[in-house]
Amino acid sequence: MKKEVIVEILILICFFGALILGFMVFNHYKYEKPNTYNIIFKDIDSIVKGSPVRFMGMNVGHVVKLKRKDKYIICKIRITKDNVKLPDMTRAKVAFNGLGGSKSIELLPPTTNDPEIKGIIAVESLRINDLAGMVKDLVDVAVIINDFVQAIDPVMVSVTLKEFADPEIINRVDCDMKKIVKMQNGVNEKAETTVDKEESAENFVDSLNTFFESFFNSMTKSH
Repeated sequence: MKKEVIVEILILICFFGALILGFMVFNHYKYEKPNTYNIIFKDIDSIVKGSPVRFMGMNVGHVVKLKRKDKYIICKIRITKDNVKLPDMTRAKVAFNGLGGSKSIELLPPTTNDPEIKGIIAVESLRINDLAGMVKDLVDVAVIINDFVQAIDPVMVSVTLKEFADPEIINRVDCDMKKIVKMQNGVNEKAETTVDKEESAENFVDSLNTFFESFFNSMTKSH
């Protein structure tokens, strides 16, 4: 085989290789990257690569990649259905799909609109262990409340209520409340006076600025 033929073949191979590479890059940035989203989960709950992605029950894509980072799982999904764009703050959770027990990523519309939050928000699913922990916490709270109620002495409660029902104590509390209200009114009056003084000072400064501006303008025109 002649050198010229070998060179032509190599040129053709490089040309078609560059063409294929360019097509792959164009396809990635045109179709794949804009439709690829990352969701950060604490628990992926048996989701695997290729698991379906649903939006309000409709199949719109699939899971592309799963990557662990620290205590979280980064789930990369790709939307393959045409004309489906996910807004920011779209909610994502792991859901059962069918009677076979297979699971999918379920996407739900956002419930609030916060311009500072971007991307998809993961909603963690509750497991039986989580529910058991919640029940245990509720039981502990109920035990604490029961112990507190049992520790209350009815006699002491009755004596305390009687003391608070004493007219002398009531009058004393009423006088203290009147003093507090009077002090609060005095503070409010001082605050209003301070605000008035600040406003008068600002008006004086504004009038000085206006005077000097008009003076300099007249001086400039005369020159």
